[in-house]
Amino acid sequence: MSMEKINEKINYDHLTGFPDMNRFFELAEDFFESNAGCGIGSAMLFMDLCGMKAFNQRYGYTEGDRLIREVANLLVKYFGKEGCCRTTADHFTVYTYSKDLGNRLWEFVKEFRTVNDGRTLPVRIGVYDFKQGRVGAATATDRSKIACDSCGNIFESTVRFFDAKMLKKFEDRSYVFENLDIAMAEGWIKVHYQPIIRTSNGRVCNEEALVRWTDPEKGNFAPTKIISILNEAKIAYKLDLFVLDEVLKKLKRQSEEGLYVVPNSINLSGTDFYSCDIVEEIRKRVDDSGVDRGNIVIEITESVILDDKDYMMAQIERFRKLGFSVWLDDFGKANSSTNILQQIHFDVIKLDETFISKIENNERSKIIITELVRLASGLGSETVAEGVETVEQAEFLDEIGCTRLQGYYFCDVVTIEQIFRRYKEGKQIGFENPKESEYYSALGKVNLYDMSFSSFEGAEKLGSYFNTMPMFIIEVSDEGTKLARGNKSFRDYTNVHHPGMLSKRFISKAEIKENIGSDFLNAMEQCSVDGKPIIVDVRENDNGVAHLFIRRIATNPETGVVALAIVILSYIDNDLELKHKEALERIEQERKTYSRITALSGNYICIYTVDPVTDHYVQFVLDDRFNEVGLSGEGDDFYNQVTEKGKELVHVEDKSMFLLSCTKDNIIDEIESKGVFVLRIRLIFNGEPRFTCIRAAKIEEKDGPQIIVGIIDEHEQVKKEMEYARKLNAARSIANIDALTGVKNKHAYIEAEVQLDDRLRNNEDLEFALVVFDLNGLKEINDKFGHQAGDRYIKEGCSQICKIFQHSPVYRIGGDEFVVIATNHDYHNLDALSANFSALNEKNMEYGGVVIAMGAARYNGENKVSEVFKKADDLMYENKKYLKESE
Repeated sequence: MSMEKINEKINYDHLTGFPDMNRFFELAEDFFESNAGCGIGSAMLFMDLCGMKAFNQRYGYTEGDRLIREVANLLVKYFGKEGCCRTTADHFTVYTYSKDLGNRLWEFVKEFRTVNDGRTLPVRIGVYDFKQGRVGAATATDRSKIACDSCGNIFESTVRFFDAKMLKKFEDRSYVFENLDIAMAEGWIKVHYQPIIRTSNGRVCNEEALVRWTDPEKGNFAPTKIISILNEAKIAYKLDLFVLDEVLKKLKRQSEEGLYVVPNSINLSGTDFYSCDIVEEIRKRVDDSGVDRGNIVIEITESVILDDKDYMMAQIERFRKLGFSVWLDDFGKANSSTNILQQIHFDVIKLDETFISKIENNERSKIIITELVRLASGLGSETVAEGVETVEQAEFLDEIGCTRLQGYYFCDVVTIEQIFRRYKEGKQIGFENPKESEYYSALGKVNLYDMSFSSFEGAEKLGSYFNTMPMFIIEVSDEGTKLARGNKSFRDYTNVHHPGMLSKRFISKAEIKENIGSDFLNAMEQCSVDGKPIIVDVRENDNGVAHLFIRRIATNPETGVVALAIVILSYIDNDLELKHKEALERIEQERKTYSRITALSGNYICIYTVDPVTDHYVQFVLDDRFNEVGLSGEGDDFYNQVTEKGKELVHVEDKSMFLLSCTKDNIIDEIESKGVFVLRIRLIFNGEPRFTCIRAAKIEEKDGPQIIVGIIDEHEQVKKEMEYARKLNAARSIANIDALTGVKNKHAYIEAEVQLDDRLRNNEDLEFALVVFDLNGLKEINDKFGHQAGDRYIKEGCSQICKIFQHSPVYRIGGDEFVVIATNHDYHNLDALSANFSALNEKNMEYGGVVIAMGAARYNGENKVSEVFKKADDLMYENKKYLKESE
């Protein structure tokens, strides 16, 4: 063979005849040089055939090579043989002149659809036009590829021109990669802090550490851009540990300066947990610094956790066992779900600003936020509202019991130097005393639109969210009182009856006595001392009478200050009404009190006051429709009379429980130990059972203690709750169904896995197996024929699984992944069913049906269901490899 032929073989692609990369770059450089300044311009193209792998699998490699040659012939027609290069199997790069390039590419793409007799693929084309700047051939190729990649996974022919935005993005990514370490060392990256404010005292209770990169060349980098770039490179841990080190230095300096130290939070990226042992790294650095672990808070977003839930649950538990607080960040952003809250406890849940921004314009958002705060409180978590920017938002969040607020309304992000400067200048918000944190947390948790805090155990709250009784919280000291919080109804009430009082944050006891009256001062001091909730009429100095409910909330361990929550049940505002009220008999006074209790606690049918010593009683019937349930208007031997009446009226299935519970000794014991006696039974009215509740408690009156016994009609409420439960179960059922296939979805599988894990922990003797499936070739189907064809492919595969495992639940846990929990019949016949499935795969491989990789594993004493799943998943991948090799 001649040297000329050998060189040609070396320098040219054997399939297309195009120059190889080295030769192509030489020719391109000559072309760009000769075109410089001649007016027709230069451009570099990068082309990618979409779905070549699926094409080869469907038609074979010979047909694939034929398509490549046909594409090469078309490229020669438009751009010449020497101007083209096949860089990899289905990627081409082309140099050409830029004049009229758009029209030429349009014609090229049109004709591309007809090559190889129409058996072709879409093509994505990226273009670098030298109008963007003269660069070398290799750089021009890189930039045209960036433009090509920006087309995404669109399964249609597309052309994208490299532009300034792509160039900046590319340069920024490269710059961040190359300069991260320098930026941290030189101080281009600084840690800033945004205070988190405790609603109940207005002090800084936490700070969040945030990074800002101010570059001497590039200016300011957006934090989200930095994190995105570092996450992609798997080096975000470097930045996050740098932030931790800076926080630790700041906390030590803060302590040395004599300032209170509050916990600081750092944000962790998902890649941190895979790039290093981030838990151990943080523990070691914190311990080496001498800072208490409780002063470092770990913030993690829900998306990071859901990427690998079991692994992340273990890492969160490690943090918590080491004494670090863990917060759930950005809750409510994108597709947040309460499912994660069922499985992981977070010390604090941060509500995303997307919720908070809608407070002023959307009543539904206010209700959702209120319920989220209530939910978090019920789970033992506090809440932080992010993105608070207005006084209206701050007031509402304070009123519903959101304990901490963060946002520009309070303070922008500041550096450590700015923090200390603000203290020196007296402009600081002020850090709270950590020893008072628990006290102020208790104050902040009370929802000022929810009266349930004031009711006896089990009492219903008022139905309205934001139109309720005036309610406020005060802090009582030896010198006087300080208003801590109050709802809108309270502010309106005070502006009418005590104008000017709201502007006074502190009121001395002398002022209280002078402006409000001694009755209120005495009641306030009594509740502060003995801690017992009281209902009291307070005659004010203007002859008005306020009917109040007062309850002690907490005591400050540092100062001894007591926090009281007060509800204004009613107010009588003129002398005529006052004289009329004073003229009423004691029985009428009590009826009014009981009516107000009814407003807080339920729909009372009748109420009895019972002397705890003599058992003498007085009855008040509040609903005449139910006269038959009551005793006589007044009498003795209350408990025996109730027992005899109950024998007539209590439903037969509830009678034995009623007779055992409604004895004097039992009722008194329950009140003494729990504060309230509660018994739910069905009574027979007009021949029909009706849900009711007997509730009893002790109150202090001027004549001595009395037992208050009430019978509450709960029938409509119970029916609503039953209907709600029915609808909730139906909604859960719908939420657990995969919309495409009709089988159960990933959420349903997670619930089933949790239930099985609970049974394993209880040492139940279980027989089950997990069968894991993965559809082969779905990506290729989607790439070649579109997602509708892919959906049909998924449904057909699901149908095959359901037909063979017809006695077991089938779950779709991913795009092409399914799992079966096999029990009973399918468990005992698992080997036979597996053989049937393998035979079906063989048939489908021969005739072109859906081929599904399968792996099955029986439970054999593992500690968790996830361990059984891993065994099945490993076997599935072995089967997947076998099926690929058999094609």
